[in-house]
Amino acid sequence: MAARVTRWIFFFALLIIARFSIVPTQAQSTYWMTTDGVSWADPRIQITIPLSPTVLQADLPEAMAIWNHATTWFESTFYPTDKKFYSFVSTPNTTTITIQAVDLQTLQSYCLTSGGISVCTSYTVNSVNGYVLNAHVEILANDLTTTNPTHLFLVVAALGTLVGLVEYPAPCPFQDFMCASNPTVYPSTLDLYAARLLAQGNRATTTTLPANIPYQQAPTLPVPEFQGASALLALIGVSSTLILTRLSKTKYPKKHR
Repeated sequence: MAARVTRWIFFFALLIIARFSIVPTQAQSTYWMTTDGVSWADPRIQITIPLSPTVLQADLPEAMAIWNHATTWFESTFYPTDKKFYSFVSTPNTTTITIQAVDLQTLQSYCLTSGGISVCTSYTVNSVNGYVLNAHVEILANDLTTTNPTHLFLVVAALGTLVGLVEYPAPCPFQDFMCASNPTVYPSTLDLYAARLLAQGNRATTTTLPANIPYQQAPTLPVPEFQGASALLALIGVSSTLILTRLSKTKYPKKHR
């Protein structure tokens, strides 16, 4: 009996030790990031999709959709009554924002010294009201290839810099899509909160996530409803037609003259 009690005491002691040993790894209580402290007067940020390279042409609409979906989710979840937030709109022939792929020699020199190697964004700001007049985004062309598994991440991060977010210097304090070493393409609640403040005209260069908003990634883009079912129905339809044709030929063979 005494041996059994001793085993139970030892077992509970191990549980307590294990419990306390994992608490520090989950004890991240402050999530923060820096911004460029800039904001756009029009929350609908209009972008022209470049014709080249093809990877950027394909990635940019998807990156815009990721941002818009994440922002809508964040606002409807945490600020359902406040409607002023950034969204990206595809508008042909706009010259306010230029996004292009460049080689390493062309990439703006100050980005190389500030730690941003693949994405660089510069602004022209109205000196009177402080709003952005135009912006120029450069993405390293060597990273915009189909062989690079993180090429979409770079484009999503480029849109993050366009709204004023700043890439974390290495090593990152926690996982976030504004970390160059993090392959995730979905903004976190911290990224979305910082973008929200900038959209509201709050141009603080340091943003801390409020305690009432959990740090998490935005949900992924939903798969269009019935997309898989439609493809399956189409396949079933084609297969059924082929089977019926085959059966009719077997039942009613052609007459030879």
